Amino acid sequence: MKKHIKNLARIFIICTVFQSLKCNIVFAKENTLIKTNAEIGSLKITNDVDYNLEVDEKSPTEHNNLSKSVSAKVNTDSTLASVSVNKVWKIKFNNELDINSVKNNVRIIDKDTNEESNISIDFQENNKTLSVSCKYSPNKNYTLIINKNVKSKTNKYLNSEISKDFITNKAIEATITHIADINLAIQEKEEFELPTTVDALMSDGLAKQVNVNWSDCPENIDVPGTYVFCGEVSGYEKKVLLNLIVFPTPIEKPSDDNDLQPRGTLNKNLYDYLMNEENRQSVMKRAIQLHDGDLSNNCVYFSSEALRRAGLNKLPQSVCNTVQLTNNLKSMGWSISTDFSKLRPGDICFTKAYGYGPTHAYVFMEWVNPGKYDYAYICDNQGSEYDNQIYHKRNVNFATKDKDPTTYFMYKP
Repeated sequence: MKKHIKNLARIFIICTVFQSLKCNIVFAKENTLIKTNAEIGSLKITNDVDYNLEVDEKSPTEHNNLSKSVSAKVNTDSTLASVSVNKVWKIKFNNELDINSVKNNVRIIDKDTNEESNISIDFQENNKTLSVSCKYSPNKNYTLIINKNVKSKTNKYLNSEISKDFITNKAIEATITHIADINLAIQEKEEFELPTTVDALMSDGLAKQVNVNWSDCPENIDVPGTYVFCGEVSGYEKKVLLNLIVFPTPIEKPSDDNDLQPRGTLNKNLYDYLMNEENRQSVMKRAIQLHDGDLSNNCVYFSSEALRRAGLNKLPQSVCNTVQLTNNLKSMGWSISTDFSKLRPGDICFTKAYGYGPTHAYVFMEWVNPGKYDYAYICDNQGSEYDNQIYHKRNVNFATKDKDPTTYFMYKP
């Protein structure tokens, strides 16, 4: 009788161990869970299904009589194709994980280079779910690996490594989303050539030089005025517009300290252009565009755009701070002066520097009181502080509570 009872006990223990080796495999698609039970789970993964492995745990009273490993098998015969480069893999367990066991035991390998990719792991649902993300390259082969050293808080391990091969989607070619109007200026009878390329903003957020074909052009530009050129860019539905201002040849007139005249053609073009309210507003609008829509810190974008429209076409649109503007003007032969008695309309002024470079740049227009260097009428991006007047009065050779003093100015000899 005792022998018979022992045999029944053995059978009961074997059945208990057998049941403990079962694991649940869960497919998560469209927020619906479909569970299947199997002694050895088989998981088939498609691109729209997250990778979910659920591990069963028994109660503490049963645990001592159970195997300390749980088995799961993933279908590795086929490679998963067309996986998004932004794919986040989710790996689910029935019980809380030992977080330290996950580190270095969940990996994504670039199969082309055999190098391990940098991944981010996020623990969710009371540490029962792993979210694994990675910065993938398009059209490349990867392997997702879950090492058998991953375990639960009750020290249950996977009895074998789990892996899945996949291929990311091919890169989608970026398209053109916007090409800004081009504004240029030349002097009467000055030679002019249309650009062969223009700056285009692409759908991936980057800027790119693209070829342009000018299909609609004025017959001649000999007479001073404003001319509009229309161009076409392959892959862009809208017309590309180039606005060209032709300034008349100035009548040279001697100047002295009491009769402030622009010192040269470029400075006169700049002064004349900014004396027009519509032109000032147009320059301000373009400065904001060049700064990606930011309404602040646009002084260099404003001055640089105004200079380009006055004829300084070689000044790059990428110039964005006072140090860059100073260096670019110096490289083009501009001079620096601190003698305010020599300041002329159309010169570019720079305020005090605190470490890196001047805090502000503006276009000098004229003195409020000739012969006195305290206040001047200027043009800059700070019109919002002066009743929305881009042309306004500001301090020059001294500081105020809100404005720094001017320390030097630049001009084209």
